[in-house]
Amino acid sequence: MKSKDFDYKQYFSDLHHAISSIELNLKLGLRKLLIKDYKTYRMGPSKVGVGLSSSFIPLDIMIKEFSPESISSEFDILQKESNLTLSGIICLSNEYEDNQYRKQLLFSS
Repeated sequence: MKSKDFDYKQYFSDLHHAISSIELNLKLGLRKLLIKDYKTYRMGPSKVGVGLSSSFIPLDIMIKEFSPESISSEFDILQKESNLTLSGIICLSNEYEDNQYRKQLLFSS
């Protein structure tokens, strides 16, 4: 296929939908949702480990769908597997009346 025939606008629109769709992300389940964009960092001489996930699901929907207890439990598992001190998730969403993106942050230690 020649690049002039490729619909880049449609391709990136479809890609954005796949990445940011709340419904599609919820279908992944909690574990896959937390690890799909999970990064770990080691900081300072004490080697404090931090794990950070990101998601397009608003925090209130995530808590309602998976429960605070299951989210906390999954963070505990991730922290033990990677020898981390702290884990967190950044939730980015524009599911608001003004359609502005907002970031929400949840940490577990």
